[in-house]
Amino acid sequence: MSSRIVRHGAVRLALHRLREGDERVRLLLLHEADGSAAELAVPPWEGEVWALDFTGHGDSSAPSGGGLSAEILLSDVDAALQEIGPSTLWGFGLGAYIALLTAAAAPESVRGVVLSAGRGLAGGGPEPQPLDRSPAVQLAALRGAELLRAEAVADVRPPGYARLLVRQARELGAGRLSVDERLRGEAGEIPWLQAVIDSDGVRCEPASLALAEAARIGG
Repeated sequence: MSSRIVRHGAVRLALHRLREGDERVRLLLLHEADGSAAELAVPPWEGEVWALDFTGHGDSSAPSGGGLSAEILLSDVDAALQEIGPSTLWGFGLGAYIALLTAAAAPESVRGVVLSAGRGLAGGGPEPQPLDRSPAVQLAALRGAELLRAEAVADVRPPGYARLLVRQARELGAGRLSVDERLRGEAGEIPWLQAVIDSDGVRCEPASLALAEAARIGG
């Protein structure tokens, strides 16, 4: 494994190449909440395989204060894609949601998306919670990178927004959108995920099949 540092504002992002291969068929792995690239297994893939440590995770640095949102992690991925080039994204848990955000925001850099299970998949729910139940109350006692990692899973994820993300990603040409079929059982309790599965053009299939098809059409 070789690594490089990508400057993203005041943050130093760690970007790891897990496997060398055809640069035209590139896969970028996005880890789950409170995880890192080091925890990810290298999947069967003919081209290059990369993995990113999100801000405040793994070997990436963290800003001194809080304020880590899903959109900040989206910009982490965009910075990584600017460094390595267009890629298929395979996201786990929190990383799955960030992969969907990236497909809608930077479709020219996303050749396909595969969403899989992992920590942080549900986020903070479909709507803000009353103050006494708010994740912000629990976050108040945390500091530094620990605070950042907790904030990353507290974002609100309305199903209507998820449907909009899918539609935008498809209309702007982000490529194949797939949900690992093993997530069907969890989707009923995760409104944003159910909205994605129910959207036109989204395939619910084994992750191995989704990856094989993504590689076949050019990663």
